[in-house]
Amino acid sequence: MLLAQESEQVDLSTQHVIHDVEIALGQVYLRFKQRLSRRCQRQSLRTVLRPHRQHAHQAAQGLRVEAGALAHQ
Repeated sequence: MLLAQESEQVDLSTQHVIHDVEIALGQVYLRFKQRLSRRCQRQSLRTVLRPHRQHAHQAAQGLRVEAGALAHQ
């Protein structure tokens, strides 16, 4: 009888630990997902702006810029 009660207590303790870990992992996952989303947004913005900065820099140095490259700004 004592062994059965101890087993139940261990099961309940294990369930509480699993539940707490699930909550913590869920919070970590949400933060990770938000950071990843922000990084992707920043990266895509950099990718979009990079060619325009390069063309502007080339034009400032007096280098030839491809026709129409600055027209997309």
